[in-house]
Amino acid sequence: MNKILIILSLVLLTACGPSQEEKEKVAAVTCSIMGETRNMDAAIRVREMNDAREKIGGEPFLRGDDAIQEAFEWGLCQELVLNVTYDETLKSLKSIKDAKRESKRIAAEKLAKEKKIAEEHLATAKKKLALQEEEELKRRYSYVESCVSATQDCKAALVEVGEQVYSTYCSGCHQTGGEGISGVFPSIINNSIVVNKSKYLKVLLNGVKGTAMQSFRDQLTPIDLASVATYTMYSFGNSVEIDQMILPKDIPSK
Repeated sequence: MNKILIILSLVLLTACGPSQEEKEKVAAVTCSIMGETRNMDAAIRVREMNDAREKIGGEPFLRGDDAIQEAFEWGLCQELVLNVTYDETLKSLKSIKDAKRESKRIAAEKLAKEKKIAEEHLATAKKKLALQEEEELKRRYSYVESCVSATQDCKAALVEVGEQVYSTYCSGCHQTGGEGISGVFPSIINNSIVVNKSKYLKVLLNGVKGTAMQSFRDQLTPIDLASVATYTMYSFGNSVEIDQMILPKDIPSK
């Protein structure tokens, strides 16, 4: 009777196989070995996987080395050895990754679309502003053309138009701040010629012989000449009495 009980006990123990803890230990050791020797031959990895499956009483591993590599990529090597929830877990992780990728794609598309709309709005606003500035300049230019006497309004209009003329024709030599370039282009800051109406007119109309200062008589209109003259006469530390500013009518015809 005792022999029969002993035999039955052995049979039951064999049927139960290794415990879950033992299976997890086998899986951990197997994955550790394969992880530390990732450059091992693919066939060896498959053999290690099958040996582990045999130790835990699992099904033979028939998927090949690509599946092992994928399991490592997703951090699921032990799950692949145990072969319990591997497929479900892998599918879930892939779904999460795909969802994140899709979310990023949608966010990127939205950002690109919003950026495009913002750029279009900015371009439209800049164009509108440029047109407004152009219209305002035309209005000022038209007003300057009618200036026949030295008034504060005429001065303001001449200065505004003159700033544009200076930026286009003069700032390259005399610089934006009027400081010029030493030894080449003189400074017009607190310049005694600039505030002398008759001398300044001669310089603008005839240039200065032997220097880089050229004549602008044939390059600029009387309005442009009067405007840039008045602008410089009231800028860069210069100032004159209002009756000394240069008007379009002061520019002799060509």
